[in-house]
Amino acid sequence: MESATTTATVSTTAPKTSSKVSYLPQMDEDDEFGGNSQEGYMMLVPVRKKPILQAFFVFTSMVLAVAALIRDEIMDGNLTFAYTSYWYNKLKEVDYDCGYQQLRFVYKYKGGYQQSESYKYGSSICQADEYIFSTNFCKDQDRLGKVWLACSIIGIICNAVSLIGLYKHGHRSKIYLIYVILSIIFYGVAAFDWLANERCSDMENFSNASMTLDTTIGSSLALMIVAFGLCVFGMLLSLLHLIKHYTKSKEQLPIPLATTITTQNITAQ
Repeated sequence: MESATTTATVSTTAPKTSSKVSYLPQMDEDDEFGGNSQEGYMMLVPVRKKPILQAFFVFTSMVLAVAALIRDEIMDGNLTFAYTSYWYNKLKEVDYDCGYQQLRFVYKYKGGYQQSESYKYGSSICQADEYIFSTNFCKDQDRLGKVWLACSIIGIICNAVSLIGLYKHGHRSKIYLIYVILSIIFYGVAAFDWLANERCSDMENFSNASMTLDTTIGSSLALMIVAFGLCVFGMLLSLLHLIKHYTKSKEQLPIPLATTITTQNITAQ
């Protein structure tokens, strides 16, 4: 009797294991102060927005502040003569303006000839001429001019530093925010201290029946106020980005950096 032996070969297949990483946890690239917060772990794709508006506000502000210093016409005035005045037939008008360092007069004659003269606030001539200048005019203007110059220069430097922080750390840069706030403070002191305490408008006290003096804000002060406003806009935009970022971070649960998500082992039945 023949016996047949059947050998069954069992092929054993190792269970398949699928290891899948849903995302690579990312650190917050914008934390320039070395923060190791878990907020950054939830960033699926770290997108760095181009801070065009923030850069525009600060850069334009810095350019306007530099232009204000170069222009040096913080207050602007105009003197006109009445028809009955002796000077009516000789002088067309007299322009005067107050800079951070001196008071200037420009005499415009009807024949087209111009003559100018200036008085430095710290000079003995300015302080001795009581007929032209009111009491303590030169002393007060000298102090205002020094504050204007110092605050303007520091504000410009702060603007430059904030742009560097924006370039290195993006639209949520804390360095940008801090130095923009400093620029606001210094530009504000320069502009509003002058507005509150300037003595150039005292020239209007010499108005009489034969001449009229009118003093207004000069181009430099107007530029500085605009620079101040642009920095405020830059600060508000930066705060908006930071608040939006931290609000989104709190809505998500932190995941440790070393954690990966794996699927369950699929075992052949």
